[in-house]
Amino acid sequence: MLEQKPVPYPRGSMGLMLRLPVQLYKIGLGDPLNLLRIMVITTRGRKSGQPRHTALEYRRHGSKIYVVSAWSSDAQWYKNLLDYPYATMRMGRKRVRVTATTVNDSGEALRVLNLFHRTAPFIFDPVVASTAQSQPITPLNIPDIAHRITIVRFDPTHEAQDLPYLEASYGWALAAGTIVALSAVVILLAVSLSRATKQPR
Repeated sequence: MLEQKPVPYPRGSMGLMLRLPVQLYKIGLGDPLNLLRIMVITTRGRKSGQPRHTALEYRRHGSKIYVVSAWSSDAQWYKNLLDYPYATMRMGRKRVRVTATTVNDSGEALRVLNLFHRTAPFIFDPVVASTAQSQPITPLNIPDIAHRITIVRFDPTHEAQDLPYLEASYGWALAAGTIVALSAVVILLAVSLSRATKQPR
């Protein structure tokens, strides 16, 4: 079996881009991201014990939610789940408490990889190919690499009561609406004054 080497952790601007979805969820823009199957998972930091938020792409199969780790078992959120397998999720406005299990069954792993491959091959295939040290992904070679990929299944649970959900704040929308309204009033007043000064006396 080939040794699994994850994609190098992104730094600089790429790292900021990967953290952007969490910030968008925080300001109440989770619904558009959820249309792209991007959720935010909250795990408990294995060292700090504090909530840690991570944006992840997911797929559903019935009540089960699946995630493929682009950084294999080195991903920080995955290490947190190994220490404490409970988490909370925000998928748009929906909030779910889950328990995490690493997928070790080859048949289940194959189904998950095929699901990701069918729905987003242009994004998913290069990541999996790099992680699994494989040639470009095709339906024919997915069975050969399924055992090299770190896949996590999330099942609904009533546990993880001590973990908070990522909360969204809509205060910015009120502030933005107020600014827009005031700007519109100022513009209307300016137009009215301009017309008044141009009228013949």
